[in-house]
Amino acid sequence: MQAVTSDLLADERKLYTDETGLRKGQLLNRIIRKGRGRGLILLTNPDILTLALKDAYYDNDLRESIRSVDLLVVDEFHLASVKQSDMLLFMAHEICDDRRSSLRKFVFLSATPNPKIIQRAERAGLKIDVLEDMSTPLSCSSGHPVLPKIRLELRCGGIFRTYELIKEDIDYFVDFCDRPLEDGRKARTVFILDGIYEVDEIFNALRDRLPDFVVERVDGLHPATPEKLKRFDVLVSNSSVEVGIDFDVDRLVFSGYTKSQIIQRIGRLRNKPENVGLRGDLFCSACVLRSPERQKVSYKGGARKRGREGDRFQSGSLILLKDILAAGGVSVSKC
Repeated sequence: MQAVTSDLLADERKLYTDETGLRKGQLLNRIIRKGRGRGLILLTNPDILTLALKDAYYDNDLRESIRSVDLLVVDEFHLASVKQSDMLLFMAHEICDDRRSSLRKFVFLSATPNPKIIQRAERAGLKIDVLEDMSTPLSCSSGHPVLPKIRLELRCGGIFRTYELIKEDIDYFVDFCDRPLEDGRKARTVFILDGIYEVDEIFNALRDRLPDFVVERVDGLHPATPEKLKRFDVLVSNSSVEVGIDFDVDRLVFSGYTKSQIIQRIGRLRNKPENVGLRGDLFCSACVLRSPERQKVSYKGGARKRGREGDRFQSGSLILLKDILAAGGVSVSKC
């Protein structure tokens, strides 16, 4: 088995010394074409696969090359939004139906499987085989803490609307990033949003408002590098930052519209000493914040019977959030 690494791409480039300006996508295409019929396996994530199938990269033949592999493995599939996952499932069906395509098998991997994905895949016309789930259900009554204490503020939001709500309250978020830690150091703040357009909007807004901070971005078109992850003061990203990337973070602003998404993203604040005070802002849907016993929740400015986008919720909202995180083995206490 041979992995396609930067070294392999460099070796491939040396074979074409008479051609200048060859892009990575072109080199990858040539490697895939050479390996046709040899059991090629392509491992990727939802964001990169979506962009490749939509011809968002410079090399327009990349989509056709994907059809030439024998097995496509999509890791961290739970990171895909509903719209993105549905689009990928329909594209998978279209690829399987194309006689010119060699690709017949897809494997979707997730640490937090979503049964609704299976239903949608079947509706898309795909033949589904579910691998046996060997995980052990977690319990909040056993185990050890994986997160320090977090001061988490909840805000009512909507998918792909988070950037608008942040920009409406941009002074708060600039102060959120600018406020130093207790020891006087700059806090490392990460924003995890839903789409590339949102990343672009918030990256530009914060870069303009925080001239003394190193503001970086990571998404499907702006990959993470060791230097970028080491030097940032503020990192603006989407789900691309959750796939095989590790870094230190003190404050987190993120959206979460499912249990698995909230658990995955809040886990970025792990591996901190117990006495370190962490802060976070979570944008989630109103249905996550409501239940019959929580028709009224306290928030800054009074009480409302229904959440509006941008409203800030406090103690009353922690009840359901506690249930959500407990499903992932995380304990939440009210402060």
